[in-house]
Amino acid sequence: MKEIALRFNDTKLTDLIFVENASNQITFETVKCTDPVVSTTEESGVLLNGRKFNHLLYMHRDIEVVISSDEIDNDVFEFLQSFWVARFKYISFYKDSTWGNYVQIMTESGKFPLTYIEDIKDLPEVSFNLSYANPI
Repeated sequence: MKEIALRFNDTKLTDLIFVENASNQITFETVKCTDPVVSTTEESGVLLNGRKFNHLLYMHRDIEVVISSDEIDNDVFEFLQSFWVARFKYISFYKDSTWGNYVQIMTESGKFPLTYIEDIKDLPEVSFNLSYANPI
């Protein structure tokens, strides 16, 4: 299990240094939190002379996070929904007994990613697919 801090804000943070008691922030011990994995966007095609090309346009890092029912109560559920719709979202990872700096992230669009373990209403689980907002 990895410990993370999720934070959201109405305005972009100017200082990305982790703040222990920041507003709109909760720490979680996740059931699943993958290491950031590189994801690319490429443009490819064929020129008029038949030569093929492939251009790397962007590289981002993607993270999968699963927050289990052990950590979700009414207040946390409201926080997670507010996080989902917030304009600016941030994550910090707890590593080697210290919190890392915030990284601005984006969530997928669409319906809030709530599922229930074995379809039991009392066991909600939230699975986020997060992506770094800034190209690497």
